[in-house]
Amino acid sequence: MITVKVNKVMINVEETEVFQFIVKKMNQLSENEDLVFSHLIIDGQEVYNDHEIYINHYLHDIKLIELEMVSVEELTNDILNSLKLYLDRAVPTLELMVSEDYGEMSESFWTSIVDLADGIQAIMQFSESLNALDSVAFHTVEEEQKQLINILPQLLDALELKDATLSFDLLSFEIVPILESLQKKSK
Repeated sequence: MITVKVNKVMINVEETEVFQFIVKKMNQLSENEDLVFSHLIIDGQEVYNDHEIYINHYLHDIKLIELEMVSVEELTNDILNSLKLYLDRAVPTLELMVSEDYGEMSESFWTSIVDLADGIQAIMQFSESLNALDSVAFHTVEEEQKQLINILPQLLDALELKDATLSFDLLSFEIVPILESLQKKSK
């Protein structure tokens, strides 16, 4: 048996039925209380992705699963706060890299590009999450998302050709302003 906590109520559920039970409760809370799923807390560990895989992997060890549901507004604010925290770190780092290393495609440049790619992927995920929530906030970042999607092929081409001037110009005059705009809108 696994204990599932839903809205402060503890319910014991058979191991083999726990995932289906959680999905059923999520759907009920979404329909009846206008809440959206945020994440699970499994034995104190916050799990945001691949819930079924995680549960199946640790099925025989799990004691407690807490179902975290929030309002659309709360989740939207959490997403925007995460976006802001990322951008508050990323924009100055990218600006510094561009100004210090302009024209040099050094090892640190390539490391920064990998970090930037991860960051852009996260931004796209934030944006898609806002869109899935049908949040008004999505429309505030939608333009920057489109701009990033449009400029990325050019940046990838410049990087593949190892065209340092074009790469740095795109970063400096296209990517950084888009990220700065997102940064302002996420406050």
